Parts: sequence; structure tokens; C-alpha cells
Amino acid sequence: MPRYIIRRNLGKVSLQDVVAAGRRSKQVREKDFPDITWEHSHVVATGEGMATYCVYSGPSAERVKEHARAAGLPADEVYDLVTDVDPAEL
Repeated sequence: MPRYIIRRNLGKVSLQDVVAAGRRSKQVREKDFPDITWEHSHVVATGEGMATYCVYSGPSAERVKEHARAAGLPADEVYDLVTDVDPAEL
């Protein structure tokens, strides 16, 4: 299954807001998007506030974007995830 990294620019939000958005995303995915998988996310502080880098797998980038719209979340940038590099395996 193809994998994607989604950058979500969240702006000036609290960590509680980020957690609430994650819960909403999970609920929408479980209810309406069983064909995609949310693997994990990294939350980072930027000059503009918070951003997340979320790793998803799914049938297409468009399907992952549909999930973001349904959950009321931005999907500012979506990238194809080519591979992972694990230092333990090098």
C-alpha cells in the first residue's frame, strides 16, 4: 500500500488542540475511511505555531486528502513516502 507524509500547518494552537484534532481524525478514519491507516505523527513547533508531519498509508494521495477534509484538518503538503532508513539496520 502506498505511504504518504502529510504536513499540516496548524498555526497558534495548544497541545490540547493538537490532541483533540488527532482524536477527531481517528474517529473520522475509523467511521468513513477504513481503507487508510494513520501510522503516526510528529508534532513540531515552527515560527508560525504548530505543525504536524503525519504518516499515512492508503490507496491514493487523493483518498488521504479526502480524509483530511472530512476531519476538518489541513493537508497543506502531501508527499509520497519513498522509504524509511533505520539506523539500526545500517
